Amino acid sequence: MRKNDVVLDCPGASQLGDHNFAVVDVLVSQMLAFFHCLEIGLHPDSPSEDGVINRVVQAFSLHFLES
Repeated sequence: MRKNDVVLDCPGASQLGDHNFAVVDVLVSQMLAFFHCLEIGLHPDSPSEDGVINRVVQAFSLHFLES
């Protein structure tokens, strides 16, 4: 382990099984990355102040089927 490593203890994780625990892995890693960006002064929802990088999907309409 290195100085700035983070360890999260997840009691009961073994009961989820590897196939279900992948969701926990992704959720926790995304949240850690998001809050780290905020901590160092970045804006994760708008990564490029000059507009070079933007969302892949712009506004879109949802169409609902009537039943």
